[in-house]
Amino acid sequence: MTAFKTITALRKFLNAYEVDRTSWGKGSTKTEEDLFTETISGESELSVTKKGRLLRKVRRVQIRIFFRQKNGKLLFLIEKQVFHTGTVRERSKKRSASEKMLRGERPQDAALRCLKEELGITGIEPGMLKPLKTETSRRIASRSYPGLLEKKEGPRFKLMLPKKYFNKHGYIERQPRKTTYFSWRAA
Repeated sequence: MTAFKTITALRKFLNAYEVDRTSWGKGSTKTEEDLFTETISGESELSVTKKGRLLRKVRRVQIRIFFRQKNGKLLFLIEKQVFHTGTVRERSKKRSASEKMLRGERPQDAALRCLKEELGITGIEPGMLKPLKTETSRRIASRSYPGLLEKKEGPRFKLMLPKKYFNKHGYIERQPRKTTYFSWRAA
């Protein structure tokens, strides 16, 4: 793991590994400042692979959210993200919600923060989050930071959403540079 005290130190590190950042901050990619913030908060860390490539490691929590209705279960999914540039990133049809974990944050706390930040849902009791198998992704090229490899891992939970939180129209998370749309599908 490499820690950076300043954005200049991060830039020097990226330059040393000849990471082309000309596309960063355009379309759906993130900026150097975003990566710096992620490393400071512990959401991401950078390491060097045996082959000398930079690897962005992300610890995240994922929640598979269901709602039971009379005629069966619904699964809550991230539909898409629309960036301030107009770029649309279609999302996996397997995930409900996920959030990068902060340094030292417990998985259940990260899951509850995810529900609050992404969906505006508060009041879920930690015991309602049922643990699932931890997931580790393979190394892939980062879509957020072209030129870096990326590996994501972390705990997963299942949540049967109580009726009082159910919104049949889905949810929308608005952030300064993107809007994320969530919807329900038959499980």
